[in-house]
Parts: sequence; C-alpha cells; structure tokens
Amino acid sequence: MSKVSKSPDPGSRRRGATRSESRTSSPTKKSGRKQKSLPKDKTSLSKESVSPKSSQDLSGLLDGLSEWGKTETPSGPDPLKLGSGELLGAGRQSKPEKVTQLQEILKSKGLDLAVDGKFGPETRSAVEQYQRENDLKVDGLVGPETMASLNESQAPPESKVEEQPIAKPGERGQIDLAPSDMPLEEQFEHYQGILEANGGKLNPDGPTVLGMRGVATDGSRHNSAENTGGYNDTFVVLDKDANGKPTVQVFRGATHANQKRSSGAFGKDKYGNAYNGVAQLMPGSYDVSFNSHNYKNSGASWHVKTTGGSGFVPAYRDNDHNGVISASEKALAEQNGITADAILFHNGRNSTPSSIGCQTIIPGQHTAFTNAVGKNGFNYTLVDANDGWIPS
Repeated sequence: MSKVSKSPDPGSRRRGATRSESRTSSPTKKSGRKQKSLPKDKTSLSKESVSPKSSQDLSGLLDGLSEWGKTETPSGPDPLKLGSGELLGAGRQSKPEKVTQLQEILKSKGLDLAVDGKFGPETRSAVEQYQRENDLKVDGLVGPETMASLNESQAPPESKVEEQPIAKPGERGQIDLAPSDMPLEEQFEHYQGILEANGGKLNPDGPTVLGMRGVATDGSRHNSAENTGGYNDTFVVLDKDANGKPTVQVFRGATHANQKRSSGAFGKDKYGNAYNGVAQLMPGSYDVSFNSHNYKNSGASWHVKTTGGSGFVPAYRDNDHNGVISASEKALAEQNGITADAILFHNGRNSTPSSIGCQTIIPGQHTAFTNAVGKNGFNYTLVDANDGWIPS
C-alpha cells in the first residue's frame, strides 16, 4: 500500500454554500487549513531587483525607482528561428548554434539529451519523440511546423496558487491530502468525506477512485486551470480488504492533458456545434469500465463514462490552444454542454503524461494502480482540490 504524503497546511477559498445533497458520511477531519504555496517548478519563481537603475539625471533616477521591487520571470530558451527553407536535421550541415538552441528547448520540455551543438542520433531521437507526442509529422527534421510547436509559449503559465481565506466546512475551498501520520481508518474517512461532499459515493462492491486536480502527492499545489504539465495531480484508491478493513492507496498522475494542440482533439456541444481544442475532464462523478488489457502496448486501460453509461463526458476545451482552461472557456463548456469521448485511464510516458484529455498514471505506479482497481471497473469522482466542497 502506498503511503500518503503529508501535505503542507493549505489555505482555503471564499464563498459559502450549502452542502451537497449527496453528502451521507459521518463528519470527518476538517481540511481547510491556511497555507502559502509556492510553485514546485523553480523556473517559475521570480527574483526581486536588488537596486534601482543607475542614472545621471532625475528622469533616469525616477525610471530606476519605478523598477524597484518589480519581478522578473525567466522565460526559458529563446525561440528558435529558421531561415526560408532551412531545416535542422542529421546530415544537413545544421548550424551548431541553432542545434544548441534546439537542444535547450527540447530539454526544457522534459526530453533527455546532451546539449553539444551536434545533430546526432540522440537529438534526432528527441525530435522524433517530441513530434510523436505533439501529433506532428515524425521525420526527425525541424522545419516550420515543428519549430512553431517548439516555440509556442516558452514561458510556462503562472502556477502559483494564491493564499485564500479559510473556508468553513460546507463551503468551497482548498482540499487537503490526509496527513501521513493519520491512522488508516481516519485517512479513509477523510477521503470518503471529500468524495461524498463533492457528489461522489463509495462503491460497496469494489474500488472507488478520488481524483484531486491541483494538488500533487507531496502536497504541493498548482493552478487547476493549467492543462499541461507533469504528474502533479493525485489519485486515491479507496477499498476494503477481505476482512472488511479499509485500504487507502495514493498514486501520482495527471488529470490534465500535456499538449496544446492535436488533430484528434475535438468534440461537440449539446447543440451539435464542434469545438477543436485539447480536452480537460470536468470535475464530477463517473462510472469507469475496463477497456483494454494492453492499451497501445502500455498496460491496462479503463474508459471513463457518465453515471448514465454514456461515453460522451462533460469536458472543457482549450479553444485558444494556450495550455490553460480560461474562465471563459469553462463557462462556454458548462453553458453549452461541451463533451469529449474516449477519455481513458491509462499509463503515461516516462517523462510526461501522454494525454489530450485522459487520466494518466505515472509509469512506475501503473502496475500497482492496476492491481488496486482491478479489471471490473470502479466509481470515479474528480474534484478541483483548489475549489472543492469542504466536508462538514
């Protein structure tokens, strides 16, 4: 059984509301504690200026003072620029400085390769992997299309979760992981409380999975609206053993996609209008059925469906392809009933999740997850850990 990592004391959010009508469990440990959360990725941290600009005149001095205390955010490698008809590839006499720039960009996107200015087999392999993961033509050559994809939004979106006022039980706010030193039965009650407060229910005949978007297994938080990133969400499998004793297993994964564009990312709304954009499954409760013993040669997979059995599930769409589900995109999806189909639970890639809307498990834990949920299906409730209902 995986142990639950202790989370930092998180804060909670704002407005009050009545409890979900489906709430049936006994009171659980409160989960709205105040925290200051910093982004896990150090590249998103800013640094303060340490002195005003030096200047010879009053105007320059004022300019310098205006810069005092402002922050700078590292933007990562500079965008790659190619001349007309220029391609980077093996045997093409590519300029070393441009190959170096390409290698730096690939490394910034999680690919493992040396930065040496030489377009050899390792660089070609990294380019091909990037092309496969982003639905590009896989030829190992960097031309206009691959260059545009590599350059898209080099600076990562702001991932800081701002400190929020403490929410009371029955209100919406930030939801915590169970502390690792909490007794097992209390951990089970803690997660059951979150599950039921957010409209879910325990499966009396098998496992139940709670997905927590926006909080990682180490307790660090990120903006739930981000639709790209690593394995920074949490899945909790609740079940009971043969003796009726509660079990709690925690897994690293992603409830978001990990790319901004895909030719296969489209869906319709309730009016029949089509939308192109990478999907993000809406928080809610779902039935999950077994799908395949060996999905794309990566192990077992499961199909996420509505509780009514439909494979068309409610989803947000990243219509502007910037890797973030904006408030307006959320509102559009909720008002028009935008859907996605073929949303699966499956194994991800080693470096990053492999998804345009699926729920992915980090490869090192996929076998354990398979053993935990079995192959007869399970109940699934997905919550926004930064804006979910706090159990009463």
